[in-house]
Amino acid sequence: MKASSRTLPPFLHALDRMLMRIWHRLPPGVHRLPAGPVIVAGNHRSGLDPLVVLAAVDRPLRFLMAAEYYERIVWARPLFDLAGIIPVREHATNVQALAAALEALQQGQAIGIFPEGMANPPKPLARLLPGAVFLAAASGAPIVPFRVGGVWPFDHIHMWRPIFRPSRAWVRFGDPLFVRADPHDRQALREAMAQLRRAILAIPRTRPARIT
Repeated sequence: MKASSRTLPPFLHALDRMLMRIWHRLPPGVHRLPAGPVIVAGNHRSGLDPLVVLAAVDRPLRFLMAAEYYERIVWARPLFDLAGIIPVREHATNVQALAAALEALQQGQAIGIFPEGMANPPKPLARLLPGAVFLAAASGAPIVPFRVGGVWPFDHIHMWRPIFRPSRAWVRFGDPLFVRADPHDRQALREAMAQLRRAILAIPRTRPARIT
């Protein structure tokens, strides 16, 4: 399975932003990401989260997505490919997925990751997977932490319910952080994961009047 090298077309980015603001009442404003390669990483509540984060930033994002959903939702796969989705498998090394994400960063693209590894985990942000910090260390790209709220959480049965059910979605962003480490130094990556976790937890859990 080969990930697409495409990024989301501008008209689809604009359509997503309009839908998020009308149907999910996302606050106005846009967060301006750093130029060049960048990784956006934060908590994961439901399948709506990528659409919320994408609507809140000024650049298209290529998200890493669970391969089981990429393969199961056949009717949406052309859209996933159009958006440059990178499928990842649970409990696997995901060498190909990480290589595809690293290539995208080397091309100056923006990558979106949910380092918890699943939506609505039993203990939010209790642990993070190393993909985001590995990519940051390997590419030199900054990680912009975020926190999503106001969405209906995934009940692990009805994937699409939070997307179609109206909400008061919001997202806040933290300051960029850099991972100055050997990407193969496990201890350094563990320390970077702890730093990223603290950065996400430090973001206020309140709905902003405007996204900045």
